[in-house]
Amino acid sequence: MAHKSFRLAWDAGLVRNFLAMAVWQASSYLIPFLTFPYLTRVLGPEGYGLIGLGLAIAMYGVLFSDWGFNLSASKQIAQARTEPDKLTLYFWNTIAAKAILSLFTLVLLFAALLFSEKLGSIAPVLFAAWLTVIAAVFTASWFLQGLERMGRFALAALIGKAITVPLTYAFVTSSKDVATAVAIQGVGGIVCAVSSLYLVARLRLVGKPKISLGAILAQLREGREVFLSTALISLYTNSTTVILGVIAGPAAVGLYVGSDKIRAAALGLVAPISNTVYPRLSWLLQESPARGYAFARRLLVIQGAITFIVALGLCVGARQIVEIAMGPSFLSAVPLIYCMAWIPFLAAIHNVWGAQLMIPLGMVREFRATAMYAAVCNLVLIGPSTWWLGALGAAISLLVTVLFGTVALGWALWRAGIPAFPGFQTDMLISRSSNSASR
Repeated sequence: MAHKSFRLAWDAGLVRNFLAMAVWQASSYLIPFLTFPYLTRVLGPEGYGLIGLGLAIAMYGVLFSDWGFNLSASKQIAQARTEPDKLTLYFWNTIAAKAILSLFTLVLLFAALLFSEKLGSIAPVLFAAWLTVIAAVFTASWFLQGLERMGRFALAALIGKAITVPLTYAFVTSSKDVATAVAIQGVGGIVCAVSSLYLVARLRLVGKPKISLGAILAQLREGREVFLSTALISLYTNSTTVILGVIAGPAAVGLYVGSDKIRAAALGLVAPISNTVYPRLSWLLQESPARGYAFARRLLVIQGAITFIVALGLCVGARQIVEIAMGPSFLSAVPLIYCMAWIPFLAAIHNVWGAQLMIPLGMVREFRATAMYAAVCNLVLIGPSTWWLGALGAAISLLVTVLFGTVALGWALWRAGIPAFPGFQTDMLISRSSNSASR
C-alpha cells in the first residue's frame, strides 16, 4: 500500500518539477566546483578562508531576510495556487517584508564595522558578500516552488551560476582578489533573482502590488516560528565558520570551508528531491494523512540510502578528493572529510523528519525546541574543540551536533505518535498523530 501511495504521489508533474529542481541544485552545488580548485590554488588556505568568512557573515543577513519564507510562504502559495488574489497578496508582501529585513541587516553590518577592528579590516570582502543578501531578497524561487513551476527558473539559475565561472577566471588572478571573488558570487545571484521575477511576471498569476503594513506583519508572523527554528540551526552550521575564524584564523577557516564545500556537493544529490516534494507532501498530509505518511517514509529510505553510499565513497577517497579539488596545500583537510562525509546522511534524515513532516503538521514549536537543544550542544562543544583541534575540532563539533539534533527530532516524532519510521504503519498511530498535530 505504501509503494502504491508513493507512485500515485509521484505523478508526471512532480517528476518534471523534480528534474527542474535537480538542474537548479546542480547549478548551486556543482557549478561552483568548476572554480573551486582554481580559487583554492590561487588564493591559498588563508585567502579562501576569507571568502568563507565573508560569506558566512553575509549568511546571517540572508537568514534574517528570508525569515523562514522559503517554507512558510511556499506552503501558503501551494495551498492558494488557484486563488489569484491570495497569490498577489502573499507575493508582494513577502517581498516587502524581505526588503525591510535586509535593510535592517545592512544597518547592523555598518554598526559591526564601526565597533570591530577585525571586521573593519575585511570591510571590502563583507560589502561584496552583501550582494548575496540583495539577491536573496528578490529571488522568487519560494513562489515558483509553491506552484511547482520550477522548470524555467532552473535554467535561469543555471545561467546565473554559470556566468560566475568565466568572470572568476578573468578577474581573480592573485591572492589579493578575495573581494572580487566574493562579489562575482553575488553578481550570479542577482542575475538569478532578476530572472525569477521575470518568470513570475510571465505566469500572469500576480497582479499589481498590494502592500500594507498589516499584510507584511501577517507574513512575518506566519514565518516567525520557522525563522526561529532555522536561526537556531544556523548556530551550529553558519556560526561554526565565524567562531572558527575568531579562534583559529582564516587559514583554519579555509580548510573547514573547503571541506564543507565537498559536504555541500554531496548533500546536493538529495536536495532536489526534498525541495521538490515539500509542496506535494504538505498537500498530501492535509488531504490524505495515510498517503502522506507513506510518502514521507519512502522518502526517508531513498534519501538515507543515497547519502549513506555517498558518505562511504567520500571516506574511501578522501585524500584523492582533497588533492584534486583543493590541492596539496589543503591535505590537512583529509581528516575533516572523514567527519563531514556523514553530515549529509544525517541531514537527509533530519530534513524528512523536520521540514517535510513537522512543519506541515503544525509541529513548528517542537521543531524549534529540537533546534534549540542542538544549538546548545554546539555552543558547548565548538569553543573547546576548535581551541584544541582547530578546523578538525569544528568538523567534529558539527557532526556531533547534527547527530544530536537528528536523534532529538526522531524522539519528538515518536512521542507524538507520528508514523515517520520505515515499517511503522500502525493505523492507530496515524490517528494519534493527527490529534497531536491539531494541538
